[in-house]
Amino acid sequence: MEVLDYLKRAGGVARSAQLLEAGFSRRDLLRLKESGVTQPKRGVFALADCDEALHAAIRHNARISCASAAAHYGLWLRQPPERPHLACNHGHGNGFVRHRTVRFPGHPLMPVAAVEDVALHALGCLAPPASTAMATSAIRLHGVPRELLADQLRADRSGTALRALRDIDLRAESIVEVDAQHLFRTNGIAYQAQVFRPGIGRVDFLLDGFLIVEIDGFAFHSQRADMLRDRDRNNASTIKGFAVLRYMPEHIWFSPDRVAAEIKAVLAGRRRRSAKDRAVQPSYSGTAGPGRADLRPDKRQPVQTAGSNRAGTHAAKGGGYRLAAGTRTQRTSTGLSVGLTHVCGSRPGKVTVSPVFRSYCSLVRISRMLPLITWSTSTSQSTA
Repeated sequence: MEVLDYLKRAGGVARSAQLLEAGFSRRDLLRLKESGVTQPKRGVFALADCDEALHAAIRHNARISCASAAAHYGLWLRQPPERPHLACNHGHGNGFVRHRTVRFPGHPLMPVAAVEDVALHALGCLAPPASTAMATSAIRLHGVPRELLADQLRADRSGTALRALRDIDLRAESIVEVDAQHLFRTNGIAYQAQVFRPGIGRVDFLLDGFLIVEIDGFAFHSQRADMLRDRDRNNASTIKGFAVLRYMPEHIWFSPDRVAAEIKAVLAGRRRRSAKDRAVQPSYSGTAGPGRADLRPDKRQPVQTAGSNRAGTHAAKGGGYRLAAGTRTQRTSTGLSVGLTHVCGSRPGKVTVSPVFRSYCSLVRISRMLPLITWSTSTSQSTA
């Protein structure tokens, strides 16, 4: 191998000691100068187009790590750092972000820290979700054990890194999904990731059991076939009763407040409707209050109404109902005599009909009202 080819494989920059250890002679190093290779510092050879971070690592006798090594390992990072991140065991030099702890052997040719060190440095240095994105991709793409990262973060000053490690959700399949998970967590939105639903397929996120949130990245949603598939999934989701929100990565990255507000609005609307639906269906087990009767089943003391065999028969079966103190009966538009609690105050004896209970009586099936009909009939006979 020619010395120039070796220099290219080493990232475009190398020390003379490294070249000599690789088997090249000093005469080969002199030929590098004749080939246009620059020598920015004594004992350092660099190509004109070499990476600036690698160049800085060689100059400072260090290795690139953290955000500066993301591109080398293909780790998920949205923006490159403004200053190089270098791992070194000395305190010399400036103009870069220093990472002092180096735990694993680095790249054999290039001045790049091991991927394990890169992930550990990112967890302790970068703010989430950048830290969790880099660590997640290191685990998913390079097989770095999560337990190994946790085992290396036992020092007293590792609290920030440990918190970021606990936030890692390995169900994320891209950087934008990591960012979406972070958006949900910071806004208190519970989610399920990568959920399969029959007839729909696997969805990115499922919220509150009914809201599907999809993140449409360019790589998998830009072709016409992809668009057709997305429309079919949308239609199938709607038919099956799911609500769907779709976002591009730019929405997650540049308009996170808007995304969170829209999601919260959909969830709040669903919860309000559910609460309203429950309100129009009174329960037989509720306690008596102003304007409504207590129709709780009383199996301990069955209803015994004088002159009413039907009521006694019904009570014997354990289905009797007892009225709370101060209740009366009144015939409603449904033809049923319902129990009423009279209003406490200066006008004793005044009774009111619960609007919720009245609307319920007019809507429910007659089969669900059979215990009430039996109770009403027996009460009417005893009153007569």
